[in-house]
Amino acid sequence: MDVPDGLKEVTAFAAGRNHSLALKSDGKVVAWGLNNSGQADVPDGLLSVTAVAAGGFHSLALKSDSTVVAWSFYGQAADVPENLGSVMSVSAGGYNNLALKSHGKVY
Repeated sequence: MDVPDGLKEVTAFAAGRNHSLALKSDGKVVAWGLNNSGQADVPDGLLSVTAVAAGGFHSLALKSDSTVVAWSFYGQAADVPENLGSVMSVSAGGYNNLALKSHGKVY
């Protein structure tokens, strides 16, 4: 899995099972690698991202407004609970995700 040519100004990255994500300094996400479940299809209009996480077959982005965007899960957009605001960090496992909220509780 080769890194895309010309990828610059990366501030963070994440590696999933067979795909990778890079967060650029302008808040945009670049994804590459195996895309059998849509995990490398970054949603159109995804901006203002501050952190990324890559799971087995899915991807997560934490936005500057403390909300989370998730995509893939075998070709379907992931449902993120509406009340999940105030997120400080995200982590993705093989088939699960965790979010740390500003008050210190993990979801």
